[in-house]
Amino acid sequence: MKKYILVLLAIIFQLSAVGFRHTAASEEAPFIYDSYGNRDPFMPLITKDGRPITTYAKIGSINDVVIEGILYDPQSGSVVIINDIILKQGDSISGIMVKKIEKNSVVLSFKDKEHTLKIKE
Repeated sequence: MKKYILVLLAIIFQLSAVGFRHTAASEEAPFIYDSYGNRDPFMPLITKDGRPITTYAKIGSINDVVIEGILYDPQSGSVVIINDIILKQGDSISGIMVKKIEKNSVVLSFKDKEHTLKIKE
């Protein structure tokens, strides 16, 4: 009977130790991604229903515009990623209108002037 009680206590001790380790591990701080000022690649650019997410900073000058990518497809329609926003020809954000999307550049209209911005390689 004594042996049975000792074995039972040993099992209870082991189970409590495992539970303690699990509790301590789950109390760690959550991982927070640091994008170092760049767009977080884990954040979606479009909503579930296919609309672009329009959380962008106000653009005060053409120098605030960042061409992040171009998907060039003259048959189906090209798109450009400007300041984390996916745009096609004719779309506009913050006073900037996409006039033309080319293979390595984009023609934009801003404050009644046209600007051609090339994508950085």
